[in-house]
Amino acid sequence: MKGTKAVTAWAAVVSVICAANLARAGWEYTAATKTEGQGSQGGSAAVAIKAWLDGDKARIEFIGGDNPMMADGTYLITQDAGKTMYLVNPKEKAFSVWNMHEMMGMAGGAMKMMNFKILNPKVETLERGSGGPVAGFATTRHKFRTSYGMEMSIMGMKRSSVVTRDEEIWTTDEVKDIAQSAWSRFSEMKFGNEELDKLIEMERGKIKGFPLKTVSVQMTRDQGGKEEVSRSVTEVTRLAKASLATGLFELPAGFKEQRSFLPLADDEPAGEDENEEQPDGRQQGTPDIEGLLKRLPGFRGK
Repeated sequence: MKGTKAVTAWAAVVSVICAANLARAGWEYTAATKTEGQGSQGGSAAVAIKAWLDGDKARIEFIGGDNPMMADGTYLITQDAGKTMYLVNPKEKAFSVWNMHEMMGMAGGAMKMMNFKILNPKVETLERGSGGPVAGFATTRHKFRTSYGMEMSIMGMKRSSVVTRDEEIWTTDEVKDIAQSAWSRFSEMKFGNEELDKLIEMERGKIKGFPLKTVSVQMTRDQGGKEEVSRSVTEVTRLAKASLATGLFELPAGFKEQRSFLPLADDEPAGEDENEEQPDGRQQGTPDIEGLLKRLPGFRGK
């Protein structure tokens, strides 16, 4: 179930990139993501967060969950709208630094090494209408279908798959100061893969307003005809303006910096078994590109 935990953690990470540039006044919100049937190993994973936002500053605390990298009580902070983030572990009195441009560049480099390609991307709007209240806000419900092909070569072996994802997204226009800038920081970040960056842009432009709930069902069929289905639900349960102390967004005094690990790779850093091959043909510690695509914010409407 490592793949499930890794991409669920990555979903939370990228949420910070977007959330960090959401507000021009203080806000706080709580949200939860649950993923089932993710990847070839199946299983499920969940993560809940509580967040505080103030302009370019954000703090995201992780509640519960079973990912060791983002254990209960750990939190992410940023003061530059997600360009640089710090993962803080109060129990260990330590923090690690994540430069998101560098991380996305590393993923882009891995894609280039794998000769990764996106083929025939298509985004369809199936329905749009009243969605009723979510977290106390009136919403519009959108239904989309996204499809594309993927090709890559790993360790000399070519792999291909076709992805179809159906999404329902509930958005609100009642928090315009959030919605207007929700994607501005993420839009500046590129993987350096023209086809993937174009697909992300297509996904990013399909809704207006602030997403409060997303239900996504994705089916992946590989070159041998094997199908995998995953379901993910993300929902904001509370969103309100708040007066925030500046200390919320500062690193605690006396905490030590420790090595950071790429959050879109496997859950555990490479060690004695660093050459161990994963079920999908990757070696431990290498980026899970397909998992990353499933959890990108534009791909799940977050």
